[in-house]
Amino acid sequence: MEPIKFIYPLVKDLSYEMIVESIKEARKKNIDDFRKHRQMLRDFYDNNQATLEYLFKWGFIDYKTKAILSHLPGISRNITKKVIDRISMCYRVPPTRALLNAKDKPIKDDQYNLFIQDNPAFHPWLKNAERRFNLLGNVLLRPSFIKDQNEMKFFIESDYIAYFTYYDPLHPIGYDIPMRVDVESSKVKQEKWLFINDDFMFYHDQNGNAETVGDLPDFKNPYSIAPLVDFSDFAVDDYWSLGEKNLVEANRMLNIMTLTGMYGFHFQSFDQPYVSGADESDIGQIRLGPHNIAFGPEGSTMSLLGYNPNFSGMTEWLGTFNQTILDDHGLQASFEDPSNIASGVALKIKNQELLENRQDKIDLFRLKEGELLNVISAMTEYHPELKYKIPKDTKLRINFEEIEFPVTEQEERDQYEFERKNNFTTPIEWLKSKDPDLTDDAAQELLDKNKEVNQTQVSLAGNKDNITDLLRGGKNE
Repeated sequence: MEPIKFIYPLVKDLSYEMIVESIKEARKKNIDDFRKHRQMLRDFYDNNQATLEYLFKWGFIDYKTKAILSHLPGISRNITKKVIDRISMCYRVPPTRALLNAKDKPIKDDQYNLFIQDNPAFHPWLKNAERRFNLLGNVLLRPSFIKDQNEMKFFIESDYIAYFTYYDPLHPIGYDIPMRVDVESSKVKQEKWLFINDDFMFYHDQNGNAETVGDLPDFKNPYSIAPLVDFSDFAVDDYWSLGEKNLVEANRMLNIMTLTGMYGFHFQSFDQPYVSGADESDIGQIRLGPHNIAFGPEGSTMSLLGYNPNFSGMTEWLGTFNQTILDDHGLQASFEDPSNIASGVALKIKNQELLENRQDKIDLFRLKEGELLNVISAMTEYHPELKYKIPKDTKLRINFEEIEFPVTEQEERDQYEFERKNNFTTPIEWLKSKDPDLTDDAAQELLDKNKEVNQTQVSLAGNKDNITDLLRGGKNE
């Protein structure tokens, strides 16, 4: 019995080590596969799938047929970007924000809105973050203070590693973000990662060698809050999302079918001749073309295969497939007469599903806007060069502008008169709705100028003699 007692722990430990290593390898493969999947999503959105090399990479063209097809240009359709941009409706128009005090009253000296006004890239980056979120399901918006330039810049991180505790696999406690490096041959640097959580922030290489960020004295996070916002949906079973996998796979299949159709159209535009009753050595003697008389060896026959491809049927099927993809996202392909404009109510009904999806996203983005306020507040407090003093314990009120659908001029006038009479709007707000770049002061100045011109014209219209004098260039004596 003694040998059995001695051997059993050894076998047990060996089996345990093998299991652990097997799990590690499986997890590594899963991570690599998942990163490749996210890279495919990004490439389709960024229109990087159009190159011939990429068509081979993702199976649009078989390597066996490369010699046959390589002389034809690669072609692809990018419906991924069109769909993602179309369904990203929350930040299409900049939302209005206001800081509130403990009594839910607006703060007069709103330093946060001043920060946004002084950073014109703020809204475009949020718009881009929404689109990347809709594409991938998980992205980070990372503000970063560039001390040498004394300005805040924004980065969208879509290729990162999230860390979790063993008891909570849904809410990350830290992030590893690969840093972009210069790939010029003379400037290639070792791959570097940025680790961030609420307590620490430092660079490290793949071997774990750490270094401080900028002029920070140590590896601690000076903001006491991770300087990023995690744009991820409410996780139920898994933090990571596959994003718009179905959309990209459908786009991939659409490209395969389109390429197949284009190549088929090319090759079948010229019918295939064949000869029977001839040796292979006789084939070279046969000449074809409009200036040649075709002849063959005695007893041979020549004919054409008679291709008759159903291109109209294929085109119709592609249109149906295209619409199926759009249906999954509450969209429709437009084949209507542009001169027959639908009313705003009809368009709302037609886009009801799209508007409902937008409202679901707004609920999430309200929370993310609050997190972003906390990050900007902590960073502006640590960097006095930014000169923004955002009070602590403030709340953010944010209003996402409603989507406006086309209306007739009469409907627009009636709506404005209704809102003005009931004090729902002002002339300044109406002008800014037409020109979002206008400030309140610029809008008031324009109103005053228009008022002065209009009053002058009314005065002239009431005096025909003055109008005659004006046209003649002076008073008629």
